[in-house]
Amino acid sequence: IKKFYTGEEQTFTIAGLEPNLTAPTFITTNSNLKDLYILEPGTKRVIILGKNGTFKQQYTATAWQNPTSLVIEDDGKVIYVLDGNKIYKFAI
Repeated sequence: IKKFYTGEEQTFTIAGLEPNLTAPTFITTNSNLKDLYILEPGTKRVIILGKNGTFKQQYTATAWQNPTSLVIEDDGKVIYVLDGNKIYKFAI
């Protein structure tokens, strides 16, 4: 993950995440969200980091086969995960 502020690259370190990221495929955030949301299909998990890199939470589901995308709704209170032709919804 690379962090930029006013066009300049800033240091970004992830703290407290176990196991470490191995092959994330999707990351999302915006100015209305206070966190980063990362999808890592190989470990079937959604990881939530503070924008400073601090680990907050991770979610997994044995039902997921190959999650490919996610959407955050209600300012970070609901996550939708796309897995094949299914959409999984969970509140955080």
